[in-house]
Amino acid sequence: MKRLKLLYLGSYSGYGVTVTQVQPFVEVDDQLAAKLLATGYFEDMAGMPATPPSATPEGTITSEQVVTKHSTRKKG
Repeated sequence: MKRLKLLYLGSYSGYGVTVTQVQPFVEVDDQLAAKLLATGYFEDMAGMPATPPSATPEGTITSEQVVTKHSTRKKG
């Protein structure tokens, strides 16, 4: 079994699977995975955790900790 992720916005339907940007992951057998990878619409998620890390921060970030594109400019 391989876990694949849809690379592009939108959706893909083919080879008996339908994947959308809302649900971009699919787990399929190795033979089907090879066919889906050959389309160029998927990437193999081998080595990646089955559940992505939580997007919720575990602490509070102060305004001083925020680094922006403009924060490296010299003031004055």
